[in-house]
Amino acid sequence: MARQSRLQALRYNLNGLRKGEWYAWAAACTAKTSLVNTAPPMLTTGIIDCRSMFGEVVSVILEKTKAMSTYEKGNCPSCATDRADVKASHTSTYHEDHYSSREVFSILECRGCGKIYFKSSGTNSEDVHHERDPYTGEWEQVYLETVFFWPPPPKRMPPTWAWDLKVRDLTLGGLLDDVYTALSNNLGVLAAIGMRTVFDRASELLGVDPALPFAKNWRVSKTRILLLAERSRCSRS
Repeated sequence: MARQSRLQALRYNLNGLRKGEWYAWAAACTAKTSLVNTAPPMLTTGIIDCRSMFGEVVSVILEKTKAMSTYEKGNCPSCATDRADVKASHTSTYHEDHYSSREVFSILECRGCGKIYFKSSGTNSEDVHHERDPYTGEWEQVYLETVFFWPPPPKRMPPTWAWDLKVRDLTLGGLLDDVYTALSNNLGVLAAIGMRTVFDRASELLGVDPALPFAKNWRVSKTRILLLAERSRCSRS
């Protein structure tokens, strides 16, 4: 029982260790096992028990290291979290006399919401720039990495009240979703057109004639919104 509690305590402490420290722990734990070959007979049993416990600790370290090695910086299209696990990956390289390239294609799983999405990153010998090393002062060649995600990450996250809006009016909620989809795909003109349609639908729900000119429609809609807000404030008080 005491041995299990010690092992649980070690597991807990290992959660805060960095990757390099895990390797140091593994080396130290492995070295402990060599003591059994030179120990007096009366201490052999205790050392064997320690070796078993350290062996379990080493397995914990290796599991943590393996889990860390699958980490990949992403950009979740659902929740915008940049932490992800690599589910599958393929690397493609190309070499010629004066040109070389490398592309990595990965299927990622978001560590926040579990969304599955695709990432591709690539470098080549033509897309480079030069930086001065801050320690040596020498100029170094740095490859520029091109990264793509699919589905593309949102340029702007929808507001928290967007879901409530869709529940109250499915048409208006769908139109607003289309606006954010257009923004995420760099379709600014379509997003602007969609936003005007969102306004027309919202004013119609407020009881304003959608055939009115935009300026008059806006004034009437704004007045009705202020009246509704005042009524809501009065009812709460």
